[in-house]
Amino acid sequence: YKLNGYPGKILFMAMPCNVLWTMWVSLCFIPMTAQTMHIMYQLIVPYTSLAIVAVATPDTSDLTMFLEVPFFFAMHYLLIMYPLCLMRTGHISVLPLPGSKDGLVVNFLKWWVLACAYFAFFYFGVAVPLCLRYGINLNYMLSPPPNPGDMVSGQNFRLQSTMCCAAAFFFVQFLANVAEIFSQSAVKKIKDT
Repeated sequence: YKLNGYPGKILFMAMPCNVLWTMWVSLCFIPMTAQTMHIMYQLIVPYTSLAIVAVATPDTSDLTMFLEVPFFFAMHYLLIMYPLCLMRTGHISVLPLPGSKDGLVVNFLKWWVLACAYFAFFYFGVAVPLCLRYGINLNYMLSPPPNPGDMVSGQNFRLQSTMCCAAAFFFVQFLANVAEIFSQSAVKKIKDT
């Protein structure tokens, strides 16, 4: 869809959910150490909030090709479901690694700050220059979303957007931590009985 769309549509591969897909593809096909994979998972979990936002407030105004709208929704739902399934089966964890000196709170805050920092770097250091160079509104970096009811508007919309994303990252990562703690607690109780 990105290659066969209007001129410049390939730049939309820099949208948050396409970056998430790129991270998943990298995990599948690029050899990396267990530590690098752990870092990727720690970033993917909070970034899943961006797929949730895309499903909750979809902007399908430029999706005009055959089956592009259903593909949009399928892609975003899979981005939400995949990390949930991997966490549920114990293949990935957001909790401190065994032997780590970080406590639960320090581990949580460390990964949340890193997720926010990478997001801000990418969208202000990469997406905004691409937007300015090609005149394409990637991730609403040139102008706020078109819906007047959106939380992000006015001349400070980029700052508002960054704060909303940071809050969403915090919330999703917090829920993932709580869910994993309860899951491990339940498994421990079952084993003890």
